[in-house]
Amino acid sequence: MSDVNALPSVSLTSEYPLRYRGNDAQEQRLYREVRQHLLGHIMTVMRIMEDVCHHPFFTKDTFTKDTLISDTLADTHSRDTFTHTPFDPVECLQHLVHLRTRVTDSASKILVAGDVNVGKSTLINRILRTEALPTHEQPCTSALCEVVDATQNSGVEEVHCISDPPHYDSHYASTFHAIPHRHLPKAMEQGHYPYYRVYVHDKHTPDTSLLKHDLATIRWIDSPGLNAGIDTGQADVDAIVLVISAHDHLSLSAKHLVHTVYKKKIPLFIIVNKFDTVVDKERCKHTILSQINAISHDPIHFLPSLHPTDLQCLETHLLHFAVQHRLHTKLIPARNYLISLLTHLKHMALVRQRDANLQHQRTLHTLTHDTSLLQLLKIREPVLHQVQQKIESTLHSIHTHSVTVLTSALATLMPCTTYPGHLKLIPYCHDYCDTAARLLSEELEDVQREALEETRQCRHTLQSLGTTHLGPFPWQHHPLSLPLPPAITLPFYWTDLVKWPLTLSVGVLCMGLQWRVPWGNSICGSGSGSGGGGGWKGWASLGVLGLLGLLDVSAHIDAFLAHHCRTHVHPRAFVDTHSQRITQQCRALLASTSHDIEVHFQTAVETQTQRRSQLENVLLEAHTQQAHATHFIQLVSAVLDQVKLISTDVSFEIKC
Repeated sequence: MSDVNALPSVSLTSEYPLRYRGNDAQEQRLYREVRQHLLGHIMTVMRIMEDVCHHPFFTKDTFTKDTLISDTLADTHSRDTFTHTPFDPVECLQHLVHLRTRVTDSASKILVAGDVNVGKSTLINRILRTEALPTHEQPCTSALCEVVDATQNSGVEEVHCISDPPHYDSHYASTFHAIPHRHLPKAMEQGHYPYYRVYVHDKHTPDTSLLKHDLATIRWIDSPGLNAGIDTGQADVDAIVLVISAHDHLSLSAKHLVHTVYKKKIPLFIIVNKFDTVVDKERCKHTILSQINAISHDPIHFLPSLHPTDLQCLETHLLHFAVQHRLHTKLIPARNYLISLLTHLKHMALVRQRDANLQHQRTLHTLTHDTSLLQLLKIREPVLHQVQQKIESTLHSIHTHSVTVLTSALATLMPCTTYPGHLKLIPYCHDYCDTAARLLSEELEDVQREALEETRQCRHTLQSLGTTHLGPFPWQHHPLSLPLPPAITLPFYWTDLVKWPLTLSVGVLCMGLQWRVPWGNSICGSGSGSGGGGGWKGWASLGVLGLLGLLDVSAHIDAFLAHHCRTHVHPRAFVDTHSQRITQQCRALLASTSHDIEVHFQTAVETQTQRRSQLENVLLEAHTQQAHATHFIQLVSAVLDQVKLISTDVSFEIKC
């Protein structure tokens, strides 16, 4: 911390005007060249960021997992300190728009802050040599007032009352309310507007002006106090002039302001006003210097008065700042931000390129060594053929077994029954046929049961075969059962007895006649009663024939009934019908399993085909990302090299 008043005074004479200095001209040319180059690079990077925002190459994960070391908007002057913030391309694009606006605007904003009624407005009026701001013994500045050269308002001197400062535009009357200068104190007293822009004509020559210099344009902002000024203007101002009273020294609010400005590294000029009214000047100077030494090392100006002669050194330093430090407050932060952003984009693209290369290699290796689809296509037909062979062999076995068992059952159809006697011949025949029908039904059920078991074993074999080649998969639930066989009936009528051989038929007829004609009634005799001798012969012949018939009935009734049953069911048709029925039903059960295997084969082939198609798409996408990353890295590297080539080193001297 030093007292700049101890330095020799600075005089800008007409014999050596500032605008003709070689260093100043060099600095001006450098500033214009750097600004032009930076504006071009900012526009290029903005187009790059628009591509980043919309191109699918940059995913959301790319933004969230990386961080960017950037110069934040709120800390525009922090040229040595950067903050780690999450990378948001939209915010970066907005920041680039703001940087473009700042770089385009060559004006420097100087905020004059201080406690109330310390002389801020008076200081600005004395520096500008005009009564631009109202002054009074009582505080009269109630809002921020920005003093701007009237050439920026088409040469019209007036005050713009602004209700929405971020959207203010001097070319649109709807964004402000214009009033004459004389109405500014009354407007401030009413307090309807938070911001005022005062347009005044500069009465200085271009080489000595602190409002519109040949090499720089300065905008002065008068704040109503300490907190209001720094809280509202610190995001955009390029320097702060802190005005303190020599009688009050450094208040707590002023200390807080100095500490905040020092942390933000905003250039600070400290003005000690009313220094000429202090009796013990050395003690006052020592006290103020000791208060600020522990916080900041910015220059302090002890002003005996606000006379132009006393303000000359302050004006020279402010002009020096406006001319040279705009490089540090506008161009260098923009250059540093572009370098940080482009470096991060390059790193991000390199990471994406590496990921794309790895993805391309892994996918290509998978496609090259994955033979699942070929294996499925190779084994599908043989396996399905094997399935059909197994089904046909099983059905053939079922059909053969059914024919054999049913044929044997018909051939040996002899129920174990006992002949009850001639008097119960007809009931015996009925019972015999019913028993034979029941035995045939039982044999048929046994054949179906054995066929169903063989079908179950075949299905299990088919499922094992499918699992072996396709892996475990859920099988469709098909109930394994056969419908009950149709009922077998073997009816018998007494007229069926005529189908026996003739001898048996006649014997049975005679037996029937004897059983039906009452005892003692001679049928034959009644037919030859007139002869008298024919009756006993008829009875004798009937008796002999009946005896022979009875003997034949007892010996051949079972064979006759078995023959009757076989003849009724038609053996060949019975065997063929039921064996084919059982075979067809088993075929239907096995066909569902065969269909499941075919469906699962088709599903597996479609799945592998879809998977391979997806891998091919991934391979193509990885190749596209590789090409885009390579092009993006080349573009970013070229712009980054050009930005790094921008030189901001210039020697600027003030001759005192």
